[in-house]
Amino acid sequence: MAKIGEVFQEVRKTDPHPKKNFKWIHYTKLHPHPKQYRMGTTAEEIAQFRERVTALAWLIRADGKVLDNLNVRRTGPDEYEIIAGHHRMEACRYLAEEEGQEQFAFLPCDIENISDVRAEFELYSSNGYSKKTDYEIMHELEQMKYLISHYPEEFPDLQTGRMVERLAKKFGKKRSTISEYMKISKNLCEDAMLQFKVGRIDKSAAVELASFTAEEQKAILDQGFVKRKDILKYKDEKREEDVPKVGTQRKEEEDVPKVGTQRKEEEDVPKVGTQQKEKEEDVPKVGTQRKEEEENVPKVGTLPELKNDQEREAFVNTYGTWQIWCTNPYTEETFYRYDLPDGSAIIVKEYPYNNYWDKEKERIGKDLYLLLPGMKHFKNAESSMTEIKGHLKKLRKEFEIESDGR
Repeated sequence: MAKIGEVFQEVRKTDPHPKKNFKWIHYTKLHPHPKQYRMGTTAEEIAQFRERVTALAWLIRADGKVLDNLNVRRTGPDEYEIIAGHHRMEACRYLAEEEGQEQFAFLPCDIENISDVRAEFELYSSNGYSKKTDYEIMHELEQMKYLISHYPEEFPDLQTGRMVERLAKKFGKKRSTISEYMKISKNLCEDAMLQFKVGRIDKSAAVELASFTAEEQKAILDQGFVKRKDILKYKDEKREEDVPKVGTQRKEEEDVPKVGTQRKEEEDVPKVGTQQKEKEEDVPKVGTQRKEEEENVPKVGTLPELKNDQEREAFVNTYGTWQIWCTNPYTEETFYRYDLPDGSAIIVKEYPYNNYWDKEKERIGKDLYLLLPGMKHFKNAESSMTEIKGHLKKLRKEFEIESDGR
């Protein structure tokens, strides 16, 4: 029979809500998170932030205290980085320094012990509790998407399904709403993004603009169209111009061949259905395998000796030494492939990109795929690091069982 102390000890082990480390901290020891963007960068944004802070300071003074604890993490012996509570800290600073109310100098804080990645993610998710612009929502979703994709080990519960579905699941938003924000982030040109940031263009208008090319977006803005109804009207008129009248033929441009004829092929453009000649000797044609250069790279079709998840993840991250499966020069995508003995294959798609907030720095993105035997469509092979590591572990166990059986 278990002792009563053991029973309570077991309950504490399975308690999903660990105790928080609470402490009263002076505002001078609390520092903003370096990725906090809602404090403003321009004079207008800083002024708006100041208005929000003074309004919050009035409420805190009326309540006589800060109602909600700040979330912070320790960065030094007596220094802390704010994860959630930037406005509360600045409001108390305002009360202490500008109104001389020292009773608000110390703030109630919950101290967390988390990684840099989790701290940044919580920064964005905690901002969801306060009113913000559509641009700020888009920025948060884009940055959280980046963190989930590039640090899967930090978010094991968000590694299955499409990214839109994962974000919708995490934040309780409709998939269509998440898709609209992702469309804006990916397709809105720089001029339009600036108009969206300052609030001259709302979300509905930004979604419609994002369906045009960058040149068309600039043309629309030059005409002063910033409302959704005006953009839709422009789209309808544009569609009518592009459709020829009934019973007539649209005038052919000089460089467009007549129906039934072949346009003269340029010397550097391949005919339809053929492959463009590769100029670089070390780049294989689409569908071919690249010659292995490193002797320590396992041969295709073999199962690498990987003892744990750390080694399995390190193996996947060396995909640059794998054989190139195919390339797409138009989208700047390169697909690396490693075939496994059970007929499955790990595929990594690599592509360059930069985002709106850091245009000067070019990043390298990657998407993971686990192509299983019998899969009809490549889209169905979308996967995550967690799933791939699990597949490699399963194959290793099966391989060991077969070896023992022999």
